[in-house]
Formats: sequence, structure tokens, C-alpha cells
Amino acid sequence: MKKIPMHILLIIMLLFFARAATAETTPESDQKIKYASFSELSREEKPDVDFRVAYRPGRKSFLLTAPHGGAIEPGSTEIAAALAGDQFGLYTFNGLKRDSSVLYLPSTNFDEPELVRVTNIYSTTISVHVISGTDRLVYIGGRYRQLTSLISQSLKEKGYDVKPLPETSPAFSMSNFINKTAAGGVQLEISSALAEKMFRGPITSERVRQDMTRRTVDFTRFAEAVRLVLQRAAPKGQERK
Repeated sequence: MKKIPMHILLIIMLLFFARAATAETTPESDQKIKYASFSELSREEKPDVDFRVAYRPGRKSFLLTAPHGGAIEPGSTEIAAALAGDQFGLYTFNGLKRDSSVLYLPSTNFDEPELVRVTNIYSTTISVHVISGTDRLVYIGGRYRQLTSLISQSLKEKGYDVKPLPETSPAFSMSNFINKTAAGGVQLEISSALAEKMFRGPITSERVRQDMTRRTVDFTRFAEAVRLVLQRAAPKGQERK
């Protein structure tokens, strides 16, 4: 049996690791895209019928966002709201229709006017996503590396399995709306397996997601881990906008 040349083995190994990295890419690269921009989407989809934009002001240190909320990435709106609490700003773009996957806009091309307006108000933007996955994982990335590291460590201390997003992830792109501020932003990607553990009942059910009594210890623990970091990092006495 002939030995495989070393340079061929190296190529095979590189391809293997490249494939492994691709398996950890975000929904930005996996999702089927129907609309390239919000202007395209708004020509066919109706506000408050097919989608709903919601914004609640808060202290201008942090804006929590769920750009694929409602039925697009079920659970992301509720988790983002829990991270914001009554202290920080909250923006959500919620899918209302049965097949809300068509409402997906990539974070690198998310130009909904209200989000564009409010991101200019806040020092830092954090996005919350729920991605397909059978392992209970949290992926984290973004150009605000110090805050990313602090949130990652806090989640790990609470027992969560946290993995860094690859540098090729859209989380690090300057086109991603979270990175429009000088410090950059943070992108949290929660696997659907973990998100489902945060609710008692099917996460696809809006009634389940909105029922506070259906939220589990995991929901509370996750929110507390992130909020602890944000509260420590936020300057005191900032006004609402």
C-alpha cells in the first residue's frame, strides 16, 4: 500500500478544519435570503401584519437587539428583553407571519430605518440570535472584544458552554450594525437546543414565549450572567433617550 505524501495529508487536514469552522458559522451564511434590504422587504411585507418593529428607550450605554425576533428566531426577542430589563434600550424586529423565515435580513445588511436611527444614540449595541443546533451552546463574537470576553467569562461561570465565533463570522464585519459604534459591538448566538431549555413548552409557540411563568431557571440564569456584566460596565446616571 502506497503512503500518502505529506503535502497531500496537510491539504486533507486543512480541508477538514475549514469544514469544521464552517459548521460553526452563523445563520448569516446559512440562511436563505429572500430580501437583500429592508426597502425590498417593505415593498412586499406589511408592518403589524407580517412584521412589527418595536423600540423602548433606555440608558444610552447599551442597546439590546433581536433583529430576527418573533417567529423568525423564536426566543430571541424574549431573551433580548430580559437582558435589557428596564435599564437599557431594546430594539426588536419581530416576524408575525406563519413563514417568518422569509423576513430574515442579514445583520450585515440590516438597514431598517428605526434601528439605523437608534444605534446612533447608544454607546454599544448587542444583538441576540437563536440559531439551529442540537448542542446546548452559546457562540459569541463582535468587535468589542473586551466586553465579549467579560460576557463569555460570566456565562462560563454560570455553567454555559461558550465558544468564540470564527473571525470570518459576520459578527466581526464592519457592515454588521452592531459594529457601527467606535468600540464595536457584541453578537450572541444561542443554539436552539439551549433556547428551548429556557422555556417550558414549545418555543415556536408565541403564547409559551410570552408567558413569564413558562420561563425556566436557565432563562433567568442566562439573563443574570449577561446583565451582571452590563450593569458593571455601564456608566452611572445616563439619561434615557
